[in-house]
Amino acid sequence: MGTYYGGINWFNANTEEFWHFRHDPDDPASISNNRVNVIHRDDDGYIWVGTHHGLNLFNPEKQEFTTFQQYPGEYGHPSDQINAIAHDRKGHLWIGTNDGLFLFDSSFHRVNMLNKKGVSDRIIINCIEEVHDGSIWVGTMNWLYIIRDGKPEYISAQKDRSKYPSNNKIIDIIEYEE
Repeated sequence: MGTYYGGINWFNANTEEFWHFRHDPDDPASISNNRVNVIHRDDDGYIWVGTHHGLNLFNPEKQEFTTFQQYPGEYGHPSDQINAIAHDRKGHLWIGTNDGLFLFDSSFHRVNMLNKKGVSDRIIINCIEEVHDGSIWVGTMNWLYIIRDGKPEYISAQKDRSKYPSNNKIIDIIEYEE
């Protein structure tokens, strides 16, 4: 369980016990921040935690975190505030921040920003969802992006209010299949 300023609370339903994981400035293997925004388990069982101050990979066996925070240059992401995490069927880990959308390359532990002409920086990403056709839907504070074959397009209520959301602020996305 991610908390607003209490870090991570791990609950064992069999024993009804809690373990608490909080930031410790003297422990580099602790979570990067106690304000947890998102928790995501990928298909390989890795647990990714987005906080107000960095992306964390949790190792339950060692009960340690590896933190990926803002780094200058090509190896980092420009915002430590991680709001959304999604893993697609191609094995990509998508990271939504307060400054845009990024792909995390786990083999090199690098974060690569997507083309600024598509999903640009300075866009607050709230949620990410892969839908049935493999496209990635990205909800922001202003509109919905749909990424098909690596090419982003944006959908806004400004286009045609009868066809699109009544409010451009997208908080979460789930695909509805009939």
